[in-house]
Amino acid sequence: MRIRTIQGLAVGLAFAGLGGAGTAGATPPGPDGFVQTGLVVRMDRAGVPYSILHEVKELPKQRTSDALVTAEVDKRFVITPLRDATCADFRAMLDVRLTRNGARRQLEGALPLACSATLLRAHSRILLNYSARTKIVTLRIERQGTAEASGTDAMRVVWNAWLGPAEQVADRKALSSHM
Repeated sequence: MRIRTIQGLAVGLAFAGLGGAGTAGATPPGPDGFVQTGLVVRMDRAGVPYSILHEVKELPKQRTSDALVTAEVDKRFVITPLRDATCADFRAMLDVRLTRNGARRQLEGALPLACSATLLRAHSRILLNYSARTKIVTLRIERQGTAEASGTDAMRVVWNAWLGPAEQVADRKALSSHM
């Protein structure tokens, strides 16, 4: 009986803590100030599963995936292959998303080139980061390379690749479900 009470109290306190100012229903910010807006696991065409996490420094007033795309705040995707993959697989996955959202020509190879080795190890961190101050989108692949694209147009194109209208409704909802 005592264990249930303690568990109930812990769960109650955890939910009460989620209702903080400005982040009602959202995950509390991490130590670096980023708030997780959602997580999804998807398989690419080669059968490689990736976890895709989205985080922002500041939640938009409007709590929608479209607002996340256009938000002029620091934000990032953390993409993690859940098993070994080739860089060609990763580039193909990124290319498909960019092409489907009409962005391939705008970024012509800038971001996919960061994957420089042949093998992308399972659980490697792939960061797609946007700095609102510098207006630069950076793709950084752990132990491999970095590529950049500049401007708010580049940011919107890249963010549309996961949160835009051409993406699966389930992906868009999952990546914005914690707001």
